[in-house]
Amino acid sequence: MVGINGFSSLYNQYDAGKLKKDKTAERTEAVQVKKTETKKPESTENKLTDKGKDYLKSLREKYGNYDFIIADTKEDQDALAAASDKEVSVMISSAELEKMAEDEEYGNNRLKQMEEAIEMSKKVTEELANDPDRADDVGLNKITIELADDGSVKLFAELEKSSAKQRERIEANKEKAKEEKKVEDKKEKIDKYGKNEEQRQRTTVEASSAEELLEKIRGIDWSSVPYDEIKTGERIDFAV
Repeated sequence: MVGINGFSSLYNQYDAGKLKKDKTAERTEAVQVKKTETKKPESTENKLTDKGKDYLKSLREKYGNYDFIIADTKEDQDALAAASDKEVSVMISSAELEKMAEDEEYGNNRLKQMEEAIEMSKKVTEELANDPDRADDVGLNKITIELADDGSVKLFAELEKSSAKQRERIEANKEKAKEEKKVEDKKEKIDKYGKNEEQRQRTTVEASSAEELLEKIRGIDWSSVPYDEIKTGERIDFAV
């Protein structure tokens, strides 16, 4: 027979053991959640057949300035395109690439669509460069083309507005420096060590034609686009 004190001791041991298990379970769940949140984007190149891999290799040799991204989910495609250091990226699913590799005529038609989309992006670049209403501190960062499984083509333009570019404009016009300094101060932050930290705004617009892309770019409301800090040495391309 267990006395009151003995029962209390056993209960406390049970309670402590249960608490330990609960905390262990919580830590395990937290680790699993963290792993899910930090999941790296996945390319499906390694799942291609030998014929598909050879076809992809030929595309990269022919179009050396473009980054061909093979991924099967929208999230993976977007993440891999965002990480690309090339000005033009082409997103294709593994199934679509295999179809292009298997059917030469179909593949050539899709490549023609891709080339037409690239020409459209060049047209957009030229029109933006000659647009008097375009702010000097806004640049076209990169173009991404999606050859979708349904045969359609989509254009994605990533635009960037930077405090660094803005400062160049301010310094080039000393007479307006006082007025424009107010704008500069809003887009520039000084950390506690007195070091300047560049800031930028980035946004992406999607379209299926050059006209639609231009319209959407001109309609961007930069006041609703959040800022993020630019790490030292990070590449920024303002060429348009």
